[in-house]
Amino acid sequence: MGRQGAPARQGRLALLLLLHVTNAANLYDAARRPPERRRAPRFVEVPAPNGTLVRVPKLIYATAHKRHRTTELVAKAFKAGFRGVDTAHGERKRYNESAVGEALVDGVFVQLKIHYAPTGGSSTDAGWRCYAAARRGLAELGVERVGALLLRGPSEEARQTGTLSQEDVRAWRSLQRLSAEGRADLIGVCNFPPSLLEELLALDGPPCRLHQTRVRADLAFNGEDRALAAKHGIVLQASGLVTTNAPALRRSGALSALAAKRGTTPERTLVAFALKLGVVAVVGAASPKHLADDLAAVDLAATLSPSDVEGVLAAHPDRHKPDSRRGMRRGPAKKRKRGSLRGCGGV
Repeated sequence: MGRQGAPARQGRLALLLLLHVTNAANLYDAARRPPERRRAPRFVEVPAPNGTLVRVPKLIYATAHKRHRTTELVAKAFKAGFRGVDTAHGERKRYNESAVGEALVDGVFVQLKIHYAPTGGSSTDAGWRCYAAARRGLAELGVERVGALLLRGPSEEARQTGTLSQEDVRAWRSLQRLSAEGRADLIGVCNFPPSLLEELLALDGPPCRLHQTRVRADLAFNGEDRALAAKHGIVLQASGLVTTNAPALRRSGALSALAAKRGTTPERTLVAFALKLGVVAVVGAASPKHLADDLAAVDLAATLSPSDVEGVLAAHPDRHKPDSRRGMRRGPAKKRKRGSLRGCGGV
């Protein structure tokens, strides 16, 4: 029996030795293999009035100035990896909601801006106008509800006087009504100066959770807006981030140096820098290259250090005096080059 069992024992020993060698080789390969890079989070979670958390993408695709190519470009953006889209009702020259609606896919965050254009009538019809405009916008998109409704404003009266008018309040109340009806998960505003936004936040009802404006390097990247947003749990959005800051991209040694240090483009670095500040970027690139550049900025933002951020901020102080009448659109406005679709946001 001993002689007959010897080959079997030898076979088992050989198998154990083979398994040991194989495991050692696998462990060696695993040690040499670089660790897998985890993708940075693509969303921020924002509390809704009903207590749930709404996932707002860190990158939202802007549809301003896309004209007859709107459906095509929105579809390409979704295919590339965007999970949010921004459009507006009442501005046919810049936006086309029905074309956006044709490109919508399940699971994307849709943001609809309502143009605030008082007609000079009584204050009682401002809310009705905004409510009706929002319902028409939803119909154009072909949806019953959206991720967010944003009120574009404030009124010229509010800009001149520095306080909200009755029309502003009634317009805001219409968005709160739409929120209560389940037409939007979140509500917010566009282009509100800090003092007027503070006044709006003091009103009761569903709160403002989003503020979209132009975030500019020559305004210290809107430090006052960022501080107010952090204080009240508001997500600040930067529309047209790349085109708005084209002068800074040409002249900023800090952004160029950071881009060179990271081995990437100044445009991607700018978007990543804004994301690192906690700002959602509303960008509308048309080319596949620029779409990929914007999407890659999310991972780049996760690698930026506090010293990287401080260096860029130190190089871009606020060079403009506050002007409450014009909100954040201070300084001379520069025309966008016709035909350029790089990062067109529109507010």
